[in-house]
Amino acid sequence: MHETGLYYELSPEKPAGRGRAARKENCGERLTVVFTVNADASDRMEPMFIGPGKLPEPTEELDTDSRNFHYQNNKRAWMTPVMFQDYISAIDTRMRDEGRYILLLVSTAPSHVALGLELTNVRLEILPSPMEPLPISMQTSMQPLDAGLIAAFKRRYRRYHMLYALDRFEAGRQDVFHVEQLQAMRWARHCWKQEIPEEIIRKCWAATEILVPKPNPETMAAFESIEEDIDKEICDTVSALEILRPLPIDEFVNPRDENTGIHCAGLEETDFIFTVPDNAGNETKPNSKKTSPNAADGAKQQVIMPPTELTPRLQELHARIEASASSAAAAAASGLGLTPSLTTITTGDSTSTATGSVEDVLGLSSSATKSVDGPATNEQLIECFKVLLPELDRLRFDDHTKKSIRTTFRKLKETAEQQALDRKRGITKHKPQAHQHSQFQTQVQMQEQQAQALQEMQQLQQQQIQQMHQQLMMQPDQQAQAMAMAAQASQIGENTVL
Repeated sequence: MHETGLYYELSPEKPAGRGRAARKENCGERLTVVFTVNADASDRMEPMFIGPGKLPEPTEELDTDSRNFHYQNNKRAWMTPVMFQDYISAIDTRMRDEGRYILLLVSTAPSHVALGLELTNVRLEILPSPMEPLPISMQTSMQPLDAGLIAAFKRRYRRYHMLYALDRFEAGRQDVFHVEQLQAMRWARHCWKQEIPEEIIRKCWAATEILVPKPNPETMAAFESIEEDIDKEICDTVSALEILRPLPIDEFVNPRDENTGIHCAGLEETDFIFTVPDNAGNETKPNSKKTSPNAADGAKQQVIMPPTELTPRLQELHARIEASASSAAAAAASGLGLTPSLTTITTGDSTSTATGSVEDVLGLSSSATKSVDGPATNEQLIECFKVLLPELDRLRFDDHTKKSIRTTFRKLKETAEQQALDRKRGITKHKPQAHQHSQFQTQVQMQEQQAQALQEMQQLQQQQIQQMHQQLMMQPDQQAQAMAMAAQASQIGENTVL
């Protein structure tokens, strides 16, 4: 879990002056955004936004994608201890409901006060700050979000903003960098949830060396190449905007003071006088009524955004990203063997899929034979499903197949989690069976040895019986011979006497 500031109206042009007013005009308004994600990128939580004012009430006309933002507010749009504890408690409640136990890594910050928190399913670990005497290039962050993940998010947000600004510039609009706060929040959520590949999240976790070794140089170079391509796209767009004195790309993506003052160590009444943005983006009169800090920090708002203005370049970007995702999903479906086995049949306006169980196709059911050509492990299957699930609608599977695919994915995840848990405990499901099998083999070997020993004893006894029989058979001959010898001796004795 980590916070970052976001100048959502930032101009790529260097400020005209060095004063605070010039800098404020160049940067525009700021939001604080809170991100939380786990090591394998399977649980990318909804971002929490902290803004300077309340948001409009929900309306019925807007699409569901614009609903249910996690939003809190105070005058300075900063994180406070009450907000922090409320956010951590909400995560703990969710983990308790799901029966999960997690270790949550949090950076050291004035607002990160754990005193008084009673958590059952979350262990909170506050990470130490990097050593200040070292140069920034030599400092290693233990916070995965600070190891390149937030930079990847901002890079994608700036690309959105610049493409939007270029369309406004070519349409002759004034103030081309102006963005409504709600629209900025929608872009930010989309970039976080949809545009950052899972591989980048895992790479940033690996870079901290908390769980796994650092990625090899080839892997790092591949990810850096992706980010460099986005940087180049931003620079090309800025050039098309005819900016005379553009900021360096690194300073534009990550302004130096963007994270300054996003944490508050305490609470003040004056921090909770709210302003409400109207539809034109202007601030109305501040509310005369002051809200208590507890009430302000404790309130989560379900907010609705006005329809986003999709300019031509943003539509093109969306189409490019969706085409890439659809292509990857189609490849995943083909790899799983779903495309040839569950064929799509189009009849008029409706589409249907040939009946069949996804588990049967994958060889996971008891009645099915596992495919030799398919993915060999649950982990490989899960990776394919993660690519496939977001694009099910575009692949035109019918509702029955979609449900079957989601059910199979859930079962695979549960099995993989149970196997991982068993491995951690040192007793896998296969060990008792292997132990029983080894005991059975030992018993069989002992029985075979006993049978062999018994057979040898029987053979020895038979030999002894044969020897005794032979001796008995020889006894009559020996007796006759003895009697003859005795008679002969007696006759010799008589002759001697005469």
